[in-house]
Amino acid sequence: MCVWVYLYCLQTMAKFGLKPNNHPIHLGWMGRKQATDFTSTTLQTWQRVIPDCDYKIRGGTEKTPKHILIRDSVAVDFGGLDRQESINKFNSAEYAFIAVDQAEETTKDDVSVLRASRRLTINGQRLDYKGLYTANPAQCWLKDEFIDQSKDRQVYVPALPTDNPHLPYDYVETLKSAFGHRPELLEGYLKGNWDCFIGADQVIKNAWIESARLLTLFPTHRKKIISCDPARFGDDETCIYVFENSKIVDTHVFGQKDTHYTSGFLNKLRLDNDNCPIIVDEIGVGGGIVDNLRAFDANVIAFNSAAKSTQPDRYYNLRAEAWDYVGKEFSDGNIEFKTDDRELVSQLCTPTYKFRNGKILLEAKDDIKKRIGRSPDRGDCYVMGIWGQKNVDAIDESVETESSSVTIPQFAS
Repeated sequence: MCVWVYLYCLQTMAKFGLKPNNHPIHLGWMGRKQATDFTSTTLQTWQRVIPDCDYKIRGGTEKTPKHILIRDSVAVDFGGLDRQESINKFNSAEYAFIAVDQAEETTKDDVSVLRASRRLTINGQRLDYKGLYTANPAQCWLKDEFIDQSKDRQVYVPALPTDNPHLPYDYVETLKSAFGHRPELLEGYLKGNWDCFIGADQVIKNAWIESARLLTLFPTHRKKIISCDPARFGDDETCIYVFENSKIVDTHVFGQKDTHYTSGFLNKLRLDNDNCPIIVDEIGVGGGIVDNLRAFDANVIAFNSAAKSTQPDRYYNLRAEAWDYVGKEFSDGNIEFKTDDRELVSQLCTPTYKFRNGKILLEAKDDIKKRIGRSPDRGDCYVMGIWGQKNVDAIDESVETESSSVTIPQFAS
């Protein structure tokens, strides 16, 4: 896409004899759904592949948007579709082309105003108007418009990993490793099959959970952990699960409570459960709960979903890593799921994920809340509990269980 935009500008300059000018023609727009994503990915690709002697990147002003100035003669505006004030400006824009990277992130409404902006003329002559969209296979408007019901002058060009010499040498192996338990996703990413993506972007499938209901596991060790996703305001829930291995053995869900109440509740709960570790979402109100529990000398794992993944080349953050880990545990038959909480099941099956720039990215919690009208607090709490057990030692069954002689499990924070 970057090369195409660059060549289009050079061809237009040659065709119309455009020279360096203090007020260059803005030929087109390129961007992504999120402006920050464009700056951190697509723009870096531009800087890597386009000769730097041929362009300058200009910051935006009140009258002029951010743009790439090519040979001081033409400009290409760039940005995101995530701010309404930016989208409103497209109503008065006149472009010859638009180029949207990772267009599966957008909706048809997102790009409709952009499409209508292709009306630029130079010296009274129409240009070769173009809309270019790069995308990974997904259930979205692009599939409907360019594959299932394509019209004249709409062309779908498959571009498989094997077609791209600029990808890392181990990209295909990375895909196979990431989606070995999701053959339908491999079919899409490696072979360009868009038909296999119906429901394929779920991190955890309902069928896996139903299979886990039928399992009875006989583990060789016993682990206990308490998981807490706290809330204080609004309609979010404070959710607490007590796990024995993969089974939930106790559940507490309540509404608005202050940090002292929740901390005290958790402290009593851990003393009643072999003095087991507690994993707490420390973002926001959870930070105070973590501090209070440590004052009680409790063993606390502070879970920061936005933190760097332990596998940074594979996941965007720790949240994506944890959810993907639990999905694989379900898929591999390592979870015994005996709860009848249908809300928990629904929330576990809600988040979707994408493979972006070689990494797995989970749907944002705020986006989930907008989509389903509630926060997936129970799902997040469950995932933390399963993931957190990786960092907890098994209970030593040879030790008496009275509070005076409990062995405190060790764990990595």
